[in-house]
Amino acid sequence: MTLTHIPKRTDSPAEPVAGNARQPGPKADTQQTEPIESSGDQGQTTEHSFQRRKRPLILVSVRGSTLFLLATVGLGLFVDAVIYGIVIPIMPFILNNIHEGRSLTAPVEFGKDQSLGVASQDTGILLAVYAAGMLIGAPFFGHFGNKSKHRRIPMLLGIIGLLAATILFMFANAYWLLVIARFLQGVSGACVWTLGLCLVADRYEPDKIGIEMGKVMPMFSLGILAGPPIGGALFQYLGYRASFIFCVILAALDFTFRALIVEKRNNPAEWFEKVSKPVDAALIYVANPPPYAQVSTWTLLKGPRMLSANLLAFANAVMFGMLEPTLTAHLAECLPSFFSSPLAGWLTDKFGAKVVTLIGLVTVTVTSCVMSLPNAQTGIIPLVFILIVNGFFSSFVITPVLAEISHVVLATGAVNGDGYAIFNIAFSVGLVIGPIVGGVAFNNIGFFWTTIILGLITIVMVPPVGLWCGGTSKLIMHPS
Repeated sequence: MTLTHIPKRTDSPAEPVAGNARQPGPKADTQQTEPIESSGDQGQTTEHSFQRRKRPLILVSVRGSTLFLLATVGLGLFVDAVIYGIVIPIMPFILNNIHEGRSLTAPVEFGKDQSLGVASQDTGILLAVYAAGMLIGAPFFGHFGNKSKHRRIPMLLGIIGLLAATILFMFANAYWLLVIARFLQGVSGACVWTLGLCLVADRYEPDKIGIEMGKVMPMFSLGILAGPPIGGALFQYLGYRASFIFCVILAALDFTFRALIVEKRNNPAEWFEKVSKPVDAALIYVANPPPYAQVSTWTLLKGPRMLSANLLAFANAVMFGMLEPTLTAHLAECLPSFFSSPLAGWLTDKFGAKVVTLIGLVTVTVTSCVMSLPNAQTGIIPLVFILIVNGFFSSFVITPVLAEISHVVLATGAVNGDGYAIFNIAFSVGLVIGPIVGGVAFNNIGFFWTTIILGLITIVMVPPVGLWCGGTSKLIMHPS
């Protein structure tokens, strides 16, 4: 028999906190410890080891702060997006050199190499392979993150995989090596999109998740914007390997942040008293925390509220993927998200996900359908304006989904790892289908009908959102 210590209130017994429940709890100064018996093989008390574990880590007030957590998750999303996009402008040159048997470091005479068309199909395959990596990696990291005592460990494995993929890209001399590298990039992306979002959802109360998710999402948009021009410039002026060296530096910085982060999950609550008061009951230290409720993935997925959230994730990915091969200027959509993502999150916390999402869907439907109207006579300015409006309200579609998933997880007693793994699976499937549908539609029926398809995709989402989003028929509500 061994003795462990569980914090207990002085006025009443502390109730066990299961799953991701967030309930207001007592402050640290109203607690005392009480020994209880637990089974074990050792015959001595664990008093000494318990006291050692309570000793705060170095700089825990910084490493365990909400600011550091958001910076770590935001950096992870940024690095994932930059490395995803940085190879796009140079991939045709890489593939062309491989097909012609030339050295990857051979100089390219821009404007004179006219044989890049042979690589377009292979480039499309590599984009699909990235999404396939996310599709496979999401359930793995979701399950691994749930089983791990701290999510930092699987997150470090994810960034190690990204470093390996980048180095493989740098030295690959065969197409199949590029496929493996791109697949590893997708698996690593699934890590930060699953466990990174879990860290945010674990940390905040339900009525604050929307705004906090909205704070990290712009970092992904920044990466999407920065990746291609950085990759093209480094490739043109410093050579083939310069882009990948830059990616390795970014990944090393990301690794450092992930290694330093201190989670509140399964750590003593008193470590964080100076960081955030009062101490939530969900964060009270327990030597052996109770297991999460055993809710199957199928049970979680088949609920109408979760189903509508993941239909939105799928639709958003399809729309993003459809524009990628047909409209280079769609990068202008990313700029407004720096303002619209936090706004959408705040509105979701204030009025519920349903009304925010419906506003986004209706607006995006209109902007998608009129996207093809600008022409040579009108110039590019109307198109840019339409894309900016489209991008602004696209955040009203995707940001509420992230908060909605956390609310469903809390309501069902499941775990955030499973919820965001399902989200990533839905998004990955859309990311595979989107470029295919967009490319086929653009080549066969033209850009006008492609944009009409985009509008139809968004308007079809209105009924399930109106019926199921928020778990109520009310249009406006305060999430509980």
